[in-house]
Amino acid sequence: MALAACGGGGGVPPENILKPIVTLDRVTLRSVGLTGGTLDLTVGVENPNPIDLWGIRLRTGLDIDRVHFGDALLTDAFSLPSQAKKQVTVPLAFDWVTVGPAARGILSHGSLDYGINGSIRVRTPSNHDISLPFERQGSVPLVRPGGY
Repeated sequence: MALAACGGGGGVPPENILKPIVTLDRVTLRSVGLTGGTLDLTVGVENPNPIDLWGIRLRTGLDIDRVHFGDALLTDAFSLPSQAKKQVTVPLAFDWVTVGPAARGILSHGSLDYGINGSIRVRTPSNHDISLPFERQGSVPLVRPGGY
């Protein structure tokens, strides 16, 4: 009823927006070469709010087995339906000089212990932009397409 009184959710004050829950669902080794490679991070973003939101920016840093692999930025807008989870793919380029030779062994495993942190910027139906931090640790499968 409170949302209906505010015009269907458009008038929800930004301070009442619950933080989306950001998880790393899968890492895919897209390419690898002499100088580095690219990982596709499949990031799950769950919107716990009773209103739809728009993700307009997702910035994240990725650590694998306590080695910082790099930072990634997604600026393509994506919908976040109310009380639903959406998966987005965020490419992350890395180079061997930065991640070190130990990273080659890390990328040979079937699963990865990871840590991610960053922020997600969302837009509300009333056109308020809110930047919300996130941090998560866990284990995730590493997918290696044929040939890697």
